[in-house]
Amino acid sequence: MVMPTSRQSDAKKQAAMEFMAWMADNTLDWAQAGHIPSKTKIVDSAEFKALPYRSEYAKSAEYAHFYPRSLSLTGMIEVVQRELATMIAGDQDVNTTAANMQAGYQRLLDQKR
Repeated sequence: MVMPTSRQSDAKKQAAMEFMAWMADNTLDWAQAGHIPSKTKIVDSAEFKALPYRSEYAKSAEYAHFYPRSLSLTGMIEVVQRELATMIAGDQDVNTTAANMQAGYQRLLDQKR
């Protein structure tokens, strides 16, 4: 879960943190919809392991890699989505797609300097 930076009161921030903690502690229902809970105590529970396919799917989390923290991340994701969509639509080839992605990334990085 994410709590955006904002000018909310400390009481509202605390309430949001308490809600997120409650949500994370009660994600078995969420898991029944096919999601992997964020807390290992839920993933390790007998109830989660009894769900069909979930325990096998949860093992994939061992191979997950998260994006690094970057102010440019949102822009980079937009570059990837736009360029891949153009390629998949048949409007540009792989080499053009890769070159456009690299140029888009470089523009974002140059803006941060």
